[in-house]
This record gives sequence, C-alpha cells and structure tokens, in this order.
Amino acid sequence: MSEKNPEVPSEVSLKVLVDDVPSVEGVVPAHGLSILVEASLGREKKRILFDTGPSKKILEYNAGVLGEHTRVDIIVGSIHLSHHVGCIDEYAERTIILRPPLPLRYKDGARLEEIRFLPGFYLVKTSSPWGEQGLLIPTEKGYILLAGCSVHGFKETFGWLFSSNLRIFGVVGGLGVSSRDMYNLGFLKRLSKKGVELIFPLHSVSLEARRKLMKLNRFPVDFEVPGGGSEISI
Repeated sequence: MSEKNPEVPSEVSLKVLVDDVPSVEGVVPAHGLSILVEASLGREKKRILFDTGPSKKILEYNAGVLGEHTRVDIIVGSIHLSHHVGCIDEYAERTIILRPPLPLRYKDGARLEEIRFLPGFYLVKTSSPWGEQGLLIPTEKGYILLAGCSVHGFKETFGWLFSSNLRIFGVVGGLGVSSRDMYNLGFLKRLSKKGVELIFPLHSVSLEARRKLMKLNRFPVDFEVPGGGSEISI
C-alpha cells in the first residue's frame, strides 16, 4: 500500500513523552500531554511533536529518560491551555509550529485541513469555542486521530469525523472521559464495534476510565494503563 501511495508511511510510532500518569519507571508525571510521532516516508523519517506539555524542563527530561530527543520537524498544538502548549514558544526558532486557533476566534467550523508540507496528514479543526484541533496520521491500517483534551467531551468535539468516509483505525490522547461518563464511554464502545481497533486514552481520561477503555482496544499494546513512556508501533 505504501509503495502505491507515498503519502502513507510504511511505519508509524507514537511515544508518550508527557502525561498525568507514568507508565514506565523514571518518567516524571505532569498534568498535560505530549506525544512524539515518527513516520517513515520512503527513505526519510518525519518527526512530529503533538503538544509540548506544561514545561520544557519536564518534556526534555522525559525525552531523555526514554532515549529520545525533541528535535522535530513540526510541533502541533492542540488547544490554547498551558498544560498542552506551555513551552511551545521555546521551540519556535528551530521548528515549524502549527498553533491551535485562539479561543472564540475560529469561525470556519469543523473541517479537515491538509498540512501542505506533509501530504496525507491533516489538522482536524473543530467547532469548539476553545479552538481545539486534532491531528490525523495516515497509516497502512487507516488513520489515527490524536486528540489533545476533548474539552467538551470526545463525541462533541470529534464525533463528526466518524460520520465521514475516512477509515479511522485508532484514537489516541486526551479523550475527555471520566468513569461515569456513560455518554462518551458508550460512543467509544460503538466506535470499537464499528472497526476502530486502537483506543489509547491519555491525559483527560481518569485512571478508572482508562482501564475501561483499554478493554475496548483490540490492537496489541504492552501497557494495561497507558501513560507517560508508553509506546505504539503500527
């Protein structure tokens, strides 16, 4: 598939650099999120940082613990909250920054916006008053949606995307779900039944809700409860 369509990476890896819950020893937990994406496109690899978490010190420390670095091609910010983009400006001189829209400023509604220098990768613009945006990553199994916070709940923020013709293989990140949120838990359960194989909750998902959602996950992962330091390879 990737030989026929060079826009689909032959391999994609995700590594959680910052999360509220640690999954490996030595990683510092922090309220926030940062996910490192590495996509193999032909002979080159593109590195994308989705959110930075609240602090450069924590981000760089955790990256080092995990044998990583923060030299990336692009940083995508999901929402204008300090625990998501708290240190994004500190990387502005050395990398491309795709900032989220300012709260109450985005008026174009929910839509997809292809990243012009990364064909096949899309910013997922939402109608949230917070200006929240996600990231769609192409893989040979379908798209993976990275969500930062889902501040109004996952279905309200990103549910429209699953009515499109896109093949969504996985959802990863802040899904905005508590263990008593039957509305969003039910929606994610329906998505699982409809073919979303990878469900990997982080950040804005309570610990108990993470355990519940991981029972819906059908893609092999090494972590019972995902958090800082957890990894996925597709």
